[in-house]
Amino acid sequence: MSSDSIAKSYLAECAKLLRSGYATDERSFYPALNKLLTDVGKLIPNQLTTVPEPAAREGDFPDVAFYEERSQVLVLPVEAKPLDFEKPALLSLSQGERYARTFGGGHVLLTNFCTFIWAELDLSSGHLVEKDSVSLIADSAELTSGRFHPIHKSVERLAKL
Repeated sequence: MSSDSIAKSYLAECAKLLRSGYATDERSFYPALNKLLTDVGKLIPNQLTTVPEPAAREGDFPDVAFYEERSQVLVLPVEAKPLDFEKPALLSLSQGERYARTFGGGHVLLTNFCTFIWAELDLSSGHLVEKDSVSLIADSAELTSGRFHPIHKSVERLAKL
């Protein structure tokens, strides 16, 4: 499956959930997000896999986590929030800070299901700092309208984060 078809399939599933009128703002999208991230993990040389809502550590658990397949080590926690969360709101999440500290060796992947932010915990401030980001579509309104146009090679960029 090409990276552009991965994006199109994921976005179509998210748009379908939105149109149903029955989806919750966040948890209803976890299966689609998990599939997207699993497909992205296959594009990465170390072959990463994902687990939705992995086992808790210190009373905390991320929404999804990337694991290195051979060692089964959690390498990157993922925190997802609803579509209306913009970058500044995602970067200010205390959950993201905790996950970066507890699970991610100082890193976390933040998403509003359309934009993905690779963030790093700044040791001096204790807050998350954006290292890189990628959006799968230009505007989340495309997703809610059902007329979306995936940004070319955005999934490849996501794999490189």
